[in-house]
Amino acid sequence: ISFSSMRESLNSGSTYWHWDNTYAYLLLREGADIKNMEHQISNTRVKLFSGEFDTWLDVIDFKLQPLSDIHLYSSLKGEIGINGNGQYLTFLIVLALGILIGACINFINLSISRVVERQTEIGIRKVTGSTPTQLITQLGMETGVIVLSSLVLAIALMPAALKFVQGMFGIAWPGTLFEYITINDVFLIASIIVSMILISLLFPLSIVRSLKPAVVLKGNKIPMGAGGLIRNYLVVFQ
Repeated sequence: ISFSSMRESLNSGSTYWHWDNTYAYLLLREGADIKNMEHQISNTRVKLFSGEFDTWLDVIDFKLQPLSDIHLYSSLKGEIGINGNGQYLTFLIVLALGILIGACINFINLSISRVVERQTEIGIRKVTGSTPTQLITQLGMETGVIVLSSLVLAIALMPAALKFVQGMFGIAWPGTLFEYITINDVFLIASIIVSMILISLLFPLSIVRSLKPAVVLKGNKIPMGAGGLIRNYLVVFQ
């Protein structure tokens, strides 16, 4: 839309790029010099409309703003709508990560406790011929089933949780939540799952390799050693 075609709606205002109730968008080439472009636009205004400066005694320096920054990081005069707050979003992300990390640590601690309680079972299976690889594979599969079951449950509860959030804050989520999940999000979720499984297996791996069936079957519990120290650190950190 040309500026001249909007002249009627702007009453009798000037057309020398003074009005701030219109919005202009530029598509720049990759690697364009943003500062130089801002300088050129400001100079063009002076060059074309300096004759009207006696009427409009103002100073305007044009600043270009990335389109992706408008919603969360812009608080300019005359915004199209009420924008969000990037700081609040960052706080909520940090809070969500804290909850996630706490849950992961709690799961790892529970996994360690579960293996310690199963020392006798592991000792019997070693006596009957099970190899450390077979035992670790079993423990890994059990851990994977628990983690994947939790993921499926979370996905099943997501629509109900979304409705609850919409009702509480009076917002309407555009479309379904799954429409906004990208391939990067899938890789991130998969990385978290794999990391949890591997970390939760580190201590059980040391137990399986060092456990002596003769000691365990006599009713003696093997000391947790470094694993117990790590567990204590995780509890304190949590």
